[in-house]
Amino acid sequence: MLYDKSNSMFKRMSPFLPLFLLLILATAVRLPLLGGSFWLDEAAQALESARPFNQQLNILNDFQPPLMHYIVHFALFASSEEWWLRTIGALLPALGTIAATYLLAKKFFSTQTAILATLLLATSSFHIFYSQELRPYSLPALWAVLSWYCVLTLLTTRKSGFLLTITFIATSLLGLYSSYLYIFLNLSQILFLFIFKSNDWKKWLAASCGIGLGFLPWLPTFLQQLQVGQSWRTQLPGWEQVVSFGQLKSVLLTIGKFIFGVMNLEVTVFFVVSTLIFISSILYLILSNHNQVFHLKSYFSNSKKPFISHSVLAVLCWMIVPFLLGWIVSFWVPVIQPKRVLYLLPAAYILIAHVLVSAKQTKLAVATFLFVLALNILGLQRYYSQPNLQRENWRELHTQLQKKYPASESVVLFSFTGPFAPWHWYAGLEYPVLSTESLFIDSSTQIPKKFETITQYPYVIVVDYLADLSDPSRETQAYVERLGFTKIETLQYPGIGSVFIYALPPITLSLEKKFSTTLPVYESRY
Repeated sequence: MLYDKSNSMFKRMSPFLPLFLLLILATAVRLPLLGGSFWLDEAAQALESARPFNQQLNILNDFQPPLMHYIVHFALFASSEEWWLRTIGALLPALGTIAATYLLAKKFFSTQTAILATLLLATSSFHIFYSQELRPYSLPALWAVLSWYCVLTLLTTRKSGFLLTITFIATSLLGLYSSYLYIFLNLSQILFLFIFKSNDWKKWLAASCGIGLGFLPWLPTFLQQLQVGQSWRTQLPGWEQVVSFGQLKSVLLTIGKFIFGVMNLEVTVFFVVSTLIFISSILYLILSNHNQVFHLKSYFSNSKKPFISHSVLAVLCWMIVPFLLGWIVSFWVPVIQPKRVLYLLPAAYILIAHVLVSAKQTKLAVATFLFVLALNILGLQRYYSQPNLQRENWRELHTQLQKKYPASESVVLFSFTGPFAPWHWYAGLEYPVLSTESLFIDSSTQIPKKFETITQYPYVIVVDYLADLSDPSRETQAYVERLGFTKIETLQYPGIGSVFIYALPPITLSLEKKFSTTLPVYESRY
């Protein structure tokens, strides 16, 4: 009797056992580095979210909607630890995305497709990286999968689907309040429903109006953020190249990141050969198995079976249309970056898994899957082991400066409007800080008069972070040297770049031998 009961329980659990195991794997590979230092954007997110509740909408300088700010704001009541904030803001949405991908692929494709697609997503170093990023990249991916689940269910149901329609509207609004680029995905969904569920066009029109009305209160702020972003492009030469890429490069980089993950992409034999192997294998499997993938034989035999199944067409629409719309908009407002279209990655893996499962050439399909999985594992290994692929370590920089240069004897200089967010997050008001109070300075810019007060301190710490944009001629360093300071040490950190330590001559002479060695120099992840 006991055996029969446990056996029955196992049967009830068995459909969810693959998903359970995949979620354990996905969690395990996302725990290393979860508690690492915040970098610039993450620290800015944490600082903005730490403000009082009534100030959470004051985010004109952050070209993002407010949902993430509220999520982090409430998470901060429990803890301000990096691992905790990332868990709430990125890791949990990422695991939700993986679970939703499995359920969508299982329902509308097959269990095999669901397992393969979810395994690839769970081990993707690109998805893992942004599962640990306190910014709204993992979050919209969750809403994307859930909303497409609603769309496909609405497409196949014969009932009115009132609850599904409300859920679709809700997930669409959550997506729009997570990322502005979500609008492109939402347009692709509405278009898909209008075409393939045209008999309910009044419902989709009403849903579209509901989504539009739900976002309308935020529209004035969005327009203001857009103006602020344009002013940054004007006042800070080179800023556009930092936040966006050229039209061709954005396409190639997105494809490359989806295939190779966090690895630095270069035109090398490895990357070229790997890309050719992957693309040629997938194309060969599609072309040689068109009957299974696209129902081509049924289409030419005048069968009622569609040329492409609605499920495949939906995922193609999900993967291609949002990127195409964003790419077109980028001719006027540069918005396309691989991380901003992370919500397309689940669709890409579902399509790859569907092609592999449908293939007649089993050996080639298995080899292709193992090849893609090997690339994921290689990318993950490099992410774990190479500091230049990880986030800027401002926490360690602050700790090292604390040990060598006491706050009572040092002043920190920034060539920017103020101290950068990660410095503010880790150092707070511990060190006296001076900044050039300008987005951009050159030889014609007058250094603030209060900079003369640095002579009161034995040590001057010049943070060269982003100086190629804000202070390309290094006017700040030149000013410090004109006041008689001499460079005694240079610290190097991946992503952060150089931090120069200056001292007046008496201290310089006494410390020459002490700082005769230098720290190892790492290559920047940028």
